[in-house]
Amino acid sequence: MGRRSVWSKEKLIELTKKFVPVADEVYRLQRDAGPECRVFRKIFRGTEEPSRGTMQGIYVCTAGGARLAGRNSLNADLVAKMLEGALEKWDQLSTEERSLPVGTSIEVGPRWEDSYPSAGLVLVRTARDLPKKLDPAAAAVMPFNPDQVWFAKKEARGFLPDQLTPGQKGPVSRLIVERLTRFHLVDNVHGQTIPYAPSEVTSSKITSEVTGQDGDLVEVQLSGTTKASSDKWLLGGNYWKPQRDWPHGVATKLLGRAVYDRKRGVFTKFEMVALGERWGRTQLNGRAMYTAAEPIGFEFSLAAKGARIAPTFINMYGVDWVKDPYKQ
Repeated sequence: MGRRSVWSKEKLIELTKKFVPVADEVYRLQRDAGPECRVFRKIFRGTEEPSRGTMQGIYVCTAGGARLAGRNSLNADLVAKMLEGALEKWDQLSTEERSLPVGTSIEVGPRWEDSYPSAGLVLVRTARDLPKKLDPAAAAVMPFNPDQVWFAKKEARGFLPDQLTPGQKGPVSRLIVERLTRFHLVDNVHGQTIPYAPSEVTSSKITSEVTGQDGDLVEVQLSGTTKASSDKWLLGGNYWKPQRDWPHGVATKLLGRAVYDRKRGVFTKFEMVALGERWGRTQLNGRAMYTAAEPIGFEFSLAAKGARIAPTFINMYGVDWVKDPYKQ
């Protein structure tokens, strides 16, 4: 390729416009038996057999299944160089080599995303470390890690008091409190972590208060505390089970506000933050050197329409509207 280019993040963004970006959960792709999982492994490992090691990374292939490039890096320069190399290989391919053969049948299997609650509440949750003294003027701490949080329509109503008139207060439903605490207020800032068992949610409570009303639009304020801590794995033999027990926990204070359209039964605005401490580690969450209690923060907001990204622990939600694609 000659002299190595120096790439900026802006140049990387411009370069990626020449590709069709696709994102998926690599843990499932490298282990499960779905058709897209088998195709992924066949293209990038040369075999459909499950991988015992991680296949995390950024890959480039043709629609016909020819591998062009791959790299596991967060360095914009290195990724851009890899993409440039993929484009050079693409330019050398014939039209036939770039495309699927005519008449190819594409097998599409069920996915967790099929349970997306279109009429419910879908939030984006972002977790990140915070400055030690919680100084808002301090430089942002990197990295951060997003996830989605799903609630069916009936479940989402549990964020509100029974009576939707100003001044009314009530506890947020236990289902919501436990789902947030067990699966989403977790320390995966630096890597993959594990969920909490119901008995490990020790002192979580969130209160909702109606603070205003404008026709069918009801304003509410959310406040409370959450805490979960674990010394031993209590969730049985599933693929989140760690190889050993890791003491760890998260405790937060939570504050939020939302607007609910009582006529349509949907939230039109939702903003919530949870600030607190995390301690300990899990097997793959990158905390081997940072097990002492340190500040952590979580932000929740409405997801963009059409962004169907299954929550990390969707298979642990334990509700009838979530269908396991491997048991259908």
